[in-house]
Amino acid sequence: MTRLLPTLRSARPSGWRAASGGTRRSLALAVVALALGAGERPARAVDDLYTPRTQAMGESLRADASGAIGPMLNPSGMALTRAYTLEAMYGFDVGSLGNNLHLSIVDSTTSKVAAGVYYNFIYATPKFDTRAFGGVPAITAPAVTHTGSETGLALGLPIGDWFTLGATLKYLHFTTSAPNPLYDSVKSPSMPQTLTFDSTTATATASGFTLDFGFTLRLGDKFNLAAVGYNLIPLHSFDAPLALGAGAALKPTPNLTFAFDTVIAFDKYKKIIDEAAGATQNLTTVRLGGGLEWLVSGKVPLRAGSLWDSGSNAGYITAGLGYTSTSFAIDLSMRQQFLHGVDTRLVLGLRVFLGGAGGAPGGGAVSTGGM
Repeated sequence: MTRLLPTLRSARPSGWRAASGGTRRSLALAVVALALGAGERPARAVDDLYTPRTQAMGESLRADASGAIGPMLNPSGMALTRAYTLEAMYGFDVGSLGNNLHLSIVDSTTSKVAAGVYYNFIYATPKFDTRAFGGVPAITAPAVTHTGSETGLALGLPIGDWFTLGATLKYLHFTTSAPNPLYDSVKSPSMPQTLTFDSTTATATASGFTLDFGFTLRLGDKFNLAAVGYNLIPLHSFDAPLALGAGAALKPTPNLTFAFDTVIAFDKYKKIIDEAAGATQNLTTVRLGGGLEWLVSGKVPLRAGSLWDSGSNAGYITAGLGYTSTSFAIDLSMRQQFLHGVDTRLVLGLRVFLGGAGGAPGGGAVSTGGM
């Protein structure tokens, strides 16, 4: 059976001196696989962080990424509407005991160029049990910690009435650490007690600047197509995989939206091809999701969707509801894993509309043309 583990640029524990190369790499693979994705309760990467509306619709809406969801999902979507929107969001992942915070501001009213800034924070402490792996003894419930933040600046530009472009420049800093299962204060005192993985720098952290770029195409007043390239400056990190996203959105009536998206990740996961030597190979994985949103009486959005990820071989159902007015909106969503595992993620969000049309369907703003 093919076994996958999340990408690590350098599985080099900081401060490592004593272990042999083979043992060190096998240990790195074992602990990182646990810490990030191959265990029973994997930690969630920042690219899994979505607003309540997006999560509830199967992590879709790249073709209708208006307002505050634009900077993270598709920066060109900010130019779809005229709005000044503030969004705050808190998410809790039951499986990884993960806490996520998102804050964003998007302004597409002041000038033709829409602008947005955002901040994401993640802190998770997943627990695991695993068998012996690559010569490393079995590890029982290590205190893994996955934490870090992402800050970004996004710009979106409408070109005519039917096409928008956008880009997001962002800086990430993440670390994943775990106790060293081979540390022994008597037999191996020179080994570090704590291992830090997912390196892109000499300090054994996933850090650096990267870039997203996307576009949205309107095909009439009711149908949009979109494509987005993520992390185009490669960081080779589980939290910032090189990926291509695409989406479609249909709005047959002002109060009903259908959306379907796919994301192809090129280096988020690796395939283990030689456990003894610790040899791995990049694996291209696909994430498919979609859903619908129905705005009842122009005030209460009801959302539902589903999602499948080939990298973790997991299936999810999603749902959400909220309340929308001309000045603010409250949203709640849930993502429940039902295939190859059980995991629950809850997200609560608040949006404040300071300009534009306020509480229009879904995004809380008025379209600049088309949808």
